[in-house]
Amino acid sequence: MRFRNKTFLLLLVATATAVLAGQAQATTYHQTKHFADGSTAVFTVSDGGIPVSGAGIDLGDLGPNAPASAQSFVFKSGQVTNKSASVLAAAGSTGTTTNGGSVKFTNYLGVKMFEYAMDITWDYSKYKVTSIYNQRAMNIYTFPGWSFQGTSEKSHSPAGGATFTAFAQGDYESCLVWICSSKSPWMQLTGNGNGVMTGFTWGGV
Repeated sequence: MRFRNKTFLLLLVATATAVLAGQAQATTYHQTKHFADGSTAVFTVSDGGIPVSGAGIDLGDLGPNAPASAQSFVFKSGQVTNKSASVLAAAGSTGTTTNGGSVKFTNYLGVKMFEYAMDITWDYSKYKVTSIYNQRAMNIYTFPGWSFQGTSEKSHSPAGGATFTAFAQGDYESCLVWICSSKSPWMQLTGNGNGVMTGFTWGGV
């Protein structure tokens, strides 16, 4: 009896380990933009919803003279997230996935001034995006002296095709007596009918 219980326990542990190994973990990427005044902006994106800013795989730093078009990334075949890799292995399958991104702005002293984020969920089946929902855009943090003015735009392209894009832009303002400055961080995420995050673009800081 004791031997059987031990065997059952070993089988249970082995099964649980196999299940956990088969579950793809969310993978996160980030890209950093450096400005001439010493301030920085970090864009972070994840296939597990809104990410922790600056976490995950580093996609590189962009200098002050880098063009705005460099604030983007397209995931090539074989260069996808862990979750995406499992989806690609069963291409044409059916499922649901959520992707998210955030833009964090830090001043020249290294102090975070604000962070803006968006996430979105979509269903997919047989290489098509079947429905898109639960798109959220929000302020994550504002440092005293900065104020969140709201989300000026939040939208996504329609479902029914092989790919879709989701966009959000927020507005922030900082005023010192009568002198004000503003920034409008934005991001655009792209996903496809296999539940895969395929790329992003960001800016506005």
